[in-house]
Amino acid sequence: MKPLKKIAVLFFSFLLFIPTSQAQEQGGPKLWSLSDDDTTIYIMGTIHILTKDVDWFRPGIKEAFEGSEALILELGPEQEDPAIIQPLIVKYGLLKGGETLKTLLSKEDYIRLSKALTGLGTPGNALDTLQPWLAATFLTVQVAANHGFLPQYGVEKILEKSAKKRGIPIQGLETAEYQIAILASLSPENQNIYLSLTLDELDLVEDIFIEMRDAWVAGDTETLDALINQGTEEIPGFAEAILYQRNRNWVGDLTELLEVPGQYFVAVGTGHLVGANNLIALLREAGFEVTVD
Repeated sequence: MKPLKKIAVLFFSFLLFIPTSQAQEQGGPKLWSLSDDDTTIYIMGTIHILTKDVDWFRPGIKEAFEGSEALILELGPEQEDPAIIQPLIVKYGLLKGGETLKTLLSKEDYIRLSKALTGLGTPGNALDTLQPWLAATFLTVQVAANHGFLPQYGVEKILEKSAKKRGIPIQGLETAEYQIAILASLSPENQNIYLSLTLDELDLVEDIFIEMRDAWVAGDTETLDALINQGTEEIPGFAEAILYQRNRNWVGDLTELLEVPGQYFVAVGTGHLVGANNLIALLREAGFEVTVD
């Protein structure tokens, strides 16, 4: 399998519809926890974009969430405000100095990009002013939307809605600027590789959705590891920036949270909880006892 199956899913983990009964029979997504005398932290891996009918809120997850007094996500809801995101796109996502994707990409890749955009009902030069990382992101999100996979049905949005209904605080581990800057920090060469790999497998997106669906709903961390992590070496430094450094940061954040009495529900992208240098392994290396439901 080529890296799009692993790389794109780090940001946009997709699923197709799966009946309620099947989700329950397979056990549902994994849930980890760590605690001390007066604090318990539950940790769940998320899928950011889903269709409306995916049922993942199994009883164990629901019980842990409803007993928690705060929800902690990668980003707090305020970080998704267009007033915050739009200036960041201008700052980090646009090409400068008269460059365009037509001048940056190989002739073959630019033709492939134009054809892909035309196939999506978008002018072939619509993304010419975007950095390659942002163009690749746009393609992935647009194809997902065409298959009915939308952020409002993702795990975070469901948890946010439930947290607001319960009146508990929603906190973020990071800022939107931090996350966007990570992608923008990729070298121009590596950004071109990322876009080229994305173009390679646009036609296989539905298959990618199915694999991710089955593995995540089943709580199959070994398959998720294979899907997400194998192949990321084709973009040097990619996994370090996107996963490993952030996991190390979160070990510190959760260590501090353990000093605050109470019960907390942490939900981060599932790619952070599988594979090398994953958050669970790093917490255990730091001396914490982490159990899994």
